[in-house]
Amino acid sequence: MRIAKLVLAAVCVAALLAASNAWAAVVINPVNAVASSEYGVGTGDYRSALKTIDGSGLNGPIPADDSAGLPTAHTWPPGESWVDAPVSAGGNGDGSAWIYYDLGSQKEVGALAVWNANDSISSIPIDQTYAGAKDVDVLYSNDAVNWTAADSFVFTRATPFVDNPAEILQLSSAVTAQYMKLDIHSCYEVVDPAYGTVGLKHVAFLDGSAAAVPEPGTLVLLACGLLGLLAYAWRKRK
Repeated sequence: MRIAKLVLAAVCVAALLAASNAWAAVVINPVNAVASSEYGVGTGDYRSALKTIDGSGLNGPIPADDSAGLPTAHTWPPGESWVDAPVSAGGNGDGSAWIYYDLGSQKEVGALAVWNANDSISSIPIDQTYAGAKDVDVLYSNDAVNWTAADSFVFTRATPFVDNPAEILQLSSAVTAQYMKLDIHSCYEVVDPAYGTVGLKHVAFLDGSAAAVPEPGTLVLLACGLLGLLAYAWRKRK
């Protein structure tokens, strides 16, 4: 009887792992990015919107899905991120800006993967996580002209001087669109309005299945409940 129960438990765990892998969300990497302004246009320190999708600020490639985990964002060298322009070059100077992403075609989006601004120079040290986006509205569109609100978030400020993981932000409901926009209302600190004040390291999206991914605690409860039901059925049969 004990061996049978152990076999039953192993079968439940295997089934649970298979189900969790099946729920892994596909990572959607944008094909283009456009921002309200960009720092350093025409210079060697060009912090373009494309920096947030070219993988230059990450410690590895973006996988096809999130089951194996997403790469972290490195802190050095600085500059491998998007930062808005200074006021003199068209930036707002108040920590507000926008950036939108072309997904290449209409995709079902269930969540965002955001690596917030985390450039830092540890040898001095200089912490530039103040430029991280804070209060953000997420919008979607199929023509990049007419936008519909999807959700609102407060992005987490990056931890300085260490590589940072992606923050996964799940939409309240999945949306289908070709364009996703981040309307940024504030950054964490406006250090000097004369310079670019808000930025992001990298942004990706997760497909609509992300909206259905259970939390780890839910998976544990599901496993326990399934094991309990099977054990009960076993006893009834005996």
